[in-house]
Amino acid sequence: MNPFFETAIFSCAVGLKKPDPRIYQMATEQLKVKPEDCLYIGDGSSQELTGALKVGMHPVWLRIPKEINENNFRIDQEEWDGVIISALKEVLDLVD
Repeated sequence: MNPFFETAIFSCAVGLKKPDPRIYQMATEQLKVKPEDCLYIGDGSSQELTGALKVGMHPVWLRIPKEINENNFRIDQEEWDGVIISALKEVLDLVD
């Protein structure tokens, strides 16, 4: 496993994809944490932020301005009025 992540769940391996609540629950179970104790960081595609919110996580859109029009792989980008950051280093301001 990568030294930066305690667990990784890949849609192709588990047969689920976002925003299916089971994929988020699988992650929290493997991490042994409650959804409400999780900060979910995503690029806003595939309704992932709304899915994370529905299971009780705290979703944050990582919106990198230069990538907005360059990333053709981002599908179904959702409307989002929650927390938005433009760099991963901003996550530090969101956690205690």
